[in-house]
Amino acid sequence: MQKEKTEKTKSVRKKIILFLLIPISLGLMVATIFRPTTDCKKVYRNDLQMKINDKLIETELANDFATRQKGLSGRECIGDNQAMLFEFDTSERWGIWMKDMKFSIDIVWLDADKKVIDVKENVSPDSYPSIFYPKSFASYVIEFGQGEISRQKIAVGDQISW
Repeated sequence: MQKEKTEKTKSVRKKIILFLLIPISLGLMVATIFRPTTDCKKVYRNDLQMKINDKLIETELANDFATRQKGLSGRECIGDNQAMLFEFDTSERWGIWMKDMKFSIDIVWLDADKKVIDVKENVSPDSYPSIFYPKSFASYVIEFGQGEISRQKIAVGDQISW
């Protein structure tokens, strides 16, 4: 009789433990799956390799209206040696804003020959709704993470290739 009671108690304990462990395990799995990633490499496309001062930069291309308008907005970060290249059909004084940005960036404007014509460093998300324009007409704009212009030693007059 006592042995039977002990067996029942063990069985009930096992059921309670399983009853608690299954939802906890499922909750942890769901939280892991839907956790926003802070690993910039995982949220970034590498459409092309840009060469700046003999260093290769993983570059995501924004070459249509929707991708240019969105840019890096809504993302948590951009990694070192990564960039977004905005490619335009015409040379204009293309402006960049910080709408829905979550991190500061460096901006580089290039002419049609891919020569640096202007730079703007450490542009903060708090600067929105200000729009940043180059000093002259540009065909391309590159957005980097904050500090990348300094790390890559990018200056007006530099030639960039891809």
